Amino acid sequence: MLTILCDFDDTAADCNVGQSILVHFQPDPSTRGVLPWEDIRSKYTERQISLAEYQELAFQQLDCSRLSIIEFVRNSQPIRLGFKELSTYSKNNDVTLAITSHGLDFYIQAALDSEEIMIPIHAVTTFGERSEMSFEYPYSDKSCFAWPGNCKCKMLEQYRNSTDLIIYVGDSISDSCPALKADYVFARDWLVGFCVENDVKFQEFSDFYDIINYVKTLKENTND
Repeated sequence: MLTILCDFDDTAADCNVGQSILVHFQPDPSTRGVLPWEDIRSKYTERQISLAEYQELAFQQLDCSRLSIIEFVRNSQPIRLGFKELSTYSKNNDVTLAITSHGLDFYIQAALDSEEIMIPIHAVTTFGERSEMSFEYPYSDKSCFAWPGNCKCKMLEQYRNSTDLIIYVGDSISDSCPALKADYVFARDWLVGFCVENDVKFQEFSDFYDIINYVKTLKENTND
């Protein structure tokens, strides 16, 4: 059994969908109590707040409905080239494909729906909208740097006993831990340098056809 776990923003999606939502729906910064989302993100990058706090603050101040965000994401169709084909290939060839993300469940689902992709999503669980939006972290782990947010390694470990091989696909620092625990990695951007520095078995990729071709070859060699 083969399992492929894939980050979402800037990986399965060809952009950071979460940030594109914040840009598009940014409320008037002159409104009392509103902070530009970039300022909130700066607090996160400077380690003044956690990733979970950054997302919660930024999304709770959006004065738009959940449905408006969903429609925006569906219309933008952000899924990277070849991902839909990978989902179809996986379904037809006994391969498990799932999303592992620090992003929010509803916008990830909207993006996948735009391409009629039906796969498991492991992400932040959300309820409600606007200032009443609430967040749950089903994969939180106090030992993880992302605490109190989700831990991607915890997502990965739940598959370890039910699969022979785990391939991880990612791009950023949040993917470093699962990259160390996976059997093979497909990397972009920051994660490429990390894999080189840490002797992680990996391949750089531009689209998901690279991954389809790798899995096909792997299966052919296994069956020989």
